[in-house]
Amino acid sequence: MAFGQNSTLAAISIKESATLEIKDIADQILQSNIAKRADTRSVTWDCDNLVFLDLANVRIALYDRAATEFSPKIVCLAVGAVPGKTLPLHINSAKLARTLVTQFSDPVSTNTILWSEIDQAITSAVMDDFQSELDEMLHFLDAQI
Repeated sequence: MAFGQNSTLAAISIKESATLEIKDIADQILQSNIAKRADTRSVTWDCDNLVFLDLANVRIALYDRAATEFSPKIVCLAVGAVPGKTLPLHINSAKLARTLVTQFSDPVSTNTILWSEIDQAITSAVMDDFQSELDEMLHFLDAQI
């Protein structure tokens, strides 16, 4: 992957007692320095549980996945390029994703954080594919237990 072209995705498994909502995370990100420095900002709710924050050429996606009988609540965060654009060379998606996850996730409320990197811009399809991979992994882990 070329530096500045990859996207980083994180799936944060949330403990039952924790309350971590993507609307609150989105508000925190929009108040951050990276958002304040962006010459353009756009917020797009793809559906009730998926939001895209476009800050110039950087896209941050947040996906809220409700708990089921087989898995805990999971909040997904993705950092990458806005479709059709490239990340500025000074932006490292992995570093920015880790910084954001550290800022809004409390170790007391987090069970596990799973990381992935891809060589694509962040789109609804990418987020759907990531959810499918999570489903397969959780099903595999459940079968092993």
